[in-house]
Amino acid sequence: MGSPRIKLDLLPAEIIQRIASFSSCESVLALLEVNRMLYKTCNDALVFKSIIKNGSGHGVLKPWKCDLISQSTSTSTLARLALADSRARTWLAGIELCAWSDELLGSDMLGENQRMPQDEEQKPRDDIVNTSLMKWAPQLVALHHPFIAEGELLRLVAQFQIKWNSRGYLGQYPQSDFAISLCVVSTILHSGSAPVLTNMTLDGAAQAYLQIEEKLRKILSTQTFNPDLGPAGFACALLLKRGAHFRQIQLPDPYKIPFPSLLDIPMPFSSEGFLGTSHLRVMTSILFLEGGEWVGYYSYSLNLTHPNRVRIDPPMTGIHFASNPELGVGGMQASGVDSVGNFTLSGNFHANGVVQMTKTYDPMFFWDWSASMTPFGIVGYWGRSGRYQGLFWLWKKEWC
Repeated sequence: MGSPRIKLDLLPAEIIQRIASFSSCESVLALLEVNRMLYKTCNDALVFKSIIKNGSGHGVLKPWKCDLISQSTSTSTLARLALADSRARTWLAGIELCAWSDELLGSDMLGENQRMPQDEEQKPRDDIVNTSLMKWAPQLVALHHPFIAEGELLRLVAQFQIKWNSRGYLGQYPQSDFAISLCVVSTILHSGSAPVLTNMTLDGAAQAYLQIEEKLRKILSTQTFNPDLGPAGFACALLLKRGAHFRQIQLPDPYKIPFPSLLDIPMPFSSEGFLGTSHLRVMTSILFLEGGEWVGYYSYSLNLTHPNRVRIDPPMTGIHFASNPELGVGGMQASGVDSVGNFTLSGNFHANGVVQMTKTYDPMFFWDWSASMTPFGIVGYWGRSGRYQGLFWLWKKEWC
């Protein structure tokens, strides 16, 4: 006679939870649908926290650690984070996804009034890229998930943005534009902050960049410069140019930018989208602006689609902002140095994110700055009398 079969729901609750803790999040969500006993046993904050700790049953990435996971006691929050973590791992492992588990946790991130346009000719996996990816990827990027470091994510977000822009959706869905920007810029920045830049010769780094150059050029070719996407274009140009100046000041590392303290991050698979202005409350404050050194670069062209033709000067460094009420609301001043010489900055940081400053080398030599405060720093144009000659980007040195 064979061994008697033991039903799962007849096991002690502690054993069931132990089994669930080493299962995939999708499997546990399926168990919740079986009966009330399994729902009560498995719908537990510690179970979902353990799933994240154990890598959601997929060992492609190292375990994800963040303060929200360690501090949260909400079962709903941890379930959403666990499913998002599993999504990242299954994508990188090449495993096809099941849409039903998304539906258990919430509707599309665009909300009822901002549904993503449907394309009847899309293939099934394309449809997953165009919908499911934006339900969890931006949130994981903002929460410093380890999948930012994977080249596969660069391919996915590049594919998404290219399709999004080419279909004319850019500007129609602000929450989605902001979420796409967060993914695109973060993945590009990581490709520039990876150890290859510091541990290899410039020739070695150049060889590594050739592998992603085509993807970056596609992003540039479809991108419209705006406050959110601006850093992506600048990062692409700097990476593709591969100049010696680039080694003097590294680009920001997305793992070092404190997104959780700068942004209001919606939960994965919720109907809430990213509010593109949530970072302004912190990033336009005196405390934030005065806290630490700012550095950056500027270009001598507005067209970044041919970066080898764009001149990018050596970095601006030593910039320390200080409040100056005499300049009006949001008045700030600073000094710094670049390849031209010492300069001063004076102007205003407005609560809506608009930045207007003047860069002065001497009373007869100055440039007007018109910019926006983004989650990646201050990005905008420089020129005079409304005629812009290039782009600039400043970020905190501690983010490098």
